[in-house]
Amino acid sequence: MAEFGGRKCRHTRVILMKMARAAKLISTDNYEVELKLRPHEAEMLDRVWALEHVGSFDVISKRRLRLYNRYYDSPDFALDRAGGNLRWSTIEGAAEAELTYKGPSEVHGGVFRRLEITELLPKDVDPLAVE
Repeated sequence: MAEFGGRKCRHTRVILMKMARAAKLISTDNYEVELKLRPHEAEMLDRVWALEHVGSFDVISKRRLRLYNRYYDSPDFALDRAGGNLRWSTIEGAAEAELTYKGPSEVHGGVFRRLEITELLPKDVDPLAVE
């Protein structure tokens, strides 16, 4: 039995083991690729929000969401030390939530790439008790 988030739970270990097994069978489509940019000034974010086009892409919708994230790890921070994380994400008003494992990052020319496995679950489920 492992302890996650201050609670004892054997089911989370099962989830992580299933995700790890699945990772061996996953195509490169399950990799998150992102470029992280830091604005020089806070007002730049307002200017980006106001854009109707970004290069040749049209902005088709904009909305503000209240997103809640909870991160889990073992008492000895094994996931963090391995460069990964396990996150439970909920959006206010949504019926579903996401349990996401993100693996260690590779960085090439400022672009980050890492394995990402996400499972949709009902929002009211305890992610540590799912089998």
